[in-house]
Amino acid sequence: MQTIAELENNYLYGVAATSPGIAHVIGYNYVNGGGNIVRTTDGGVSWNREGADAYTNPGSFANAIQFFNPKDGVILGDPQNGYFENYTTSDGGNNWKRVPSQNIPPPQENEFGTAYLTDTYNNTIWTVTLVPDADFNILNARLFQSDDKGETWYVRNSSLPLANFDGTMKFRNSSVGLFKNNGVLYRTTDGGTTWNVVNYSGTWFSFDFDNIPGLPGWWISTGGGYPTDDPRSVYGFGSSVSYDDGNHWVTLDTTVNHTNVDMTGPLHGYSGGITTGSGDDGVFVYSFLPSKLTSVVSAGSALTNNRKVNISKPSGKSFLPGNKFTALRHHK
Repeated sequence: MQTIAELENNYLYGVAATSPGIAHVIGYNYVNGGGNIVRTTDGGVSWNREGADAYTNPGSFANAIQFFNPKDGVILGDPQNGYFENYTTSDGGNNWKRVPSQNIPPPQENEFGTAYLTDTYNNTIWTVTLVPDADFNILNARLFQSDDKGETWYVRNSSLPLANFDGTMKFRNSSVGLFKNNGVLYRTTDGGTTWNVVNYSGTWFSFDFDNIPGLPGWWISTGGGYPTDDPRSVYGFGSSVSYDDGNHWVTLDTTVNHTNVDMTGPLHGYSGGITTGSGDDGVFVYSFLPSKLTSVVSAGSALTNNRKVNISKPSGKSFLPGNKFTALRHHK
């Protein structure tokens, strides 16, 4: 196992891969404070620090990193010196420039960013900020949006429903997205200006979800992680699929401890899990073959974009244990 010297004593808060060999990682130095940005161009064999002038203050904190293409990327940080410490690159990370204060709405008192509530679609990026009290109860949350890859920002929603630090937000286009918090599922159809509770049928699993690229309105939800008093697993372990932007959910499985899910295309995706050390769990692969449609969904029917989808009873699993994956790690 390789030690990434540039990330020694760092918590990792974001990874953005732009090719099979190129990836960027952001970390927070829990010893000295401040953040680090490192990049590999050889699939993780070697790593080099970039953005030497970024997040150098001990109070700096980088929350999220996103790339829109191999050249254009953005890193989002907490306020520093009176405004949010965001950086953009247009050359694949060779150079990072801080977004000027006049291009970002000023932060509210005690407001900071979130590490896992950011999503992109084409050149648009959304991210959630929050204001806690002294006991870390959330007093307010805002949804920020940029339509030019992070160069300029505005507030899309000034009072987002956020009751605790559990959350996921993902958009399938510039208008439609899903958001969950504290075991409640919300949907927007106007790009994030308004969010309404989804009164769904079936089992929506509350750990994570992702839209299926190439299939408008199709989403996968996953449940797992921790005991059932955790809102991320309040509806149990397993996975389900929706064909109508979350109105109806059809169960795929109820035995797999799924955590985060990433759908890479109509026929393929991945979910994380809790490894037991057996080598046959920890990462699961989603397989959706047209010839095996009956093996990946439960019996029933659904309405998708005004066309009815009839589903036969399943005869097998949809998420199968993946081969052994090499995780990105660092150690002392």
